[in-house]
Amino acid sequence: MIQNKLKLRDLVLGFMIFLLIGSYFQQNVLLPKWSLDVDERLSSIHPDIYALNGSQLEFEYNRYVSENEVDCKKSVRIGNVGDGGWDVCVDGLYLPRQPCLVYSFGIKDDWSFDDGTVSSFNCTVRAFDPSITSLSPKRNESIYFYSEGLAGSNKNNSKHWKLRTLNSFREMFNEQNSTIDYLKIDIESYEWESMDTAVKDGSLRNVKQIGVEFHRTGTLTKEFYLDKLNTFARLHDAGFRKWRTHLNVPCGVLYSDITQGFMSICNELYYLNLLYS
Repeated sequence: MIQNKLKLRDLVLGFMIFLLIGSYFQQNVLLPKWSLDVDERLSSIHPDIYALNGSQLEFEYNRYVSENEVDCKKSVRIGNVGDGGWDVCVDGLYLPRQPCLVYSFGIKDDWSFDDGTVSSFNCTVRAFDPSITSLSPKRNESIYFYSEGLAGSNKNNSKHWKLRTLNSFREMFNEQNSTIDYLKIDIESYEWESMDTAVKDGSLRNVKQIGVEFHRTGTLTKEFYLDKLNTFARLHDAGFRKWRTHLNVPCGVLYSDITQGFMSICNELYYLNLLYS
């Protein structure tokens, strides 16, 4: 009987030592600092990020654009099933309720999301696209169109498109303090500067959720990834968490000299504002 108790004690003690050793190796040997959970590491701009090499940064970018951070228990697809449609979280306070407001940047010739938002939630939609100049300023009683685009500063680009910041648009409509139920951004790489400015000037503060397509273009370098990961970190610090990620396959791929492989160009990320109340 005594021998059995001693064996049981030794087994329990051995198991506890095994757990402690395993925990130590997981934290100090098996997992380097740069592979910490994305949600935890990007809660601020971690100083270790600047010590990473190019392949590690590319790994971090790829993981960020493919991992969810929070759950949305109920969602719907508004617009096309494929490209042109966007997912909307309708869970709890994130459900668009009248009077709801949607800002939709990037239309081209696809109105399925904008029309679907009106038919599903009866929201007011402000739609923007500087590449379209021949449309009526009012598509219907709920959708207003503006031949202007979103950017990180107020300017005209090389195509003579008129671009504004999100804050500038909100001021133009006297909607600085209005809730934007959904902010859709599909603007061919202008999203990076636009989001940076919107975080810094506070114009995302009362935005409930965002659907944005991030583009990976140009030459992929260590500096490129540092810049983009910092944008993601700023969004995280502003309270935005990803509830869905989607690889937009029709965008194609881009070759990376860093890892000698092909990388996705377009990733749609869906955010909820956890600081909204």
